[in-house]
Amino acid sequence: MGDVVSLGVQTTLEIPPEKVLRGAIEAKLTEVVIVGVDENGKRYFATSTGYGPDTLWHLQRAIHRLMQVADEG
Repeated sequence: MGDVVSLGVQTTLEIPPEKVLRGAIEAKLTEVVIVGVDENGKRYFATSTGYGPDTLWHLQRAIHRLMQVADEG
């Protein structure tokens, strides 16, 4: 079996959370917001910043980018 290669393209396929989190670690982020759902359907939320307005800003910018990606497709 060959190596798994990250193509760096958009996909509608599921990506394992571990792979996404590894990518975030490799990106050497200075702030992070994590939103997820566990195996029981319970929502998980964590942020590295203690300042609520910054967290909200990051989430709103992510929503904006997601809408742009949807419009481009």
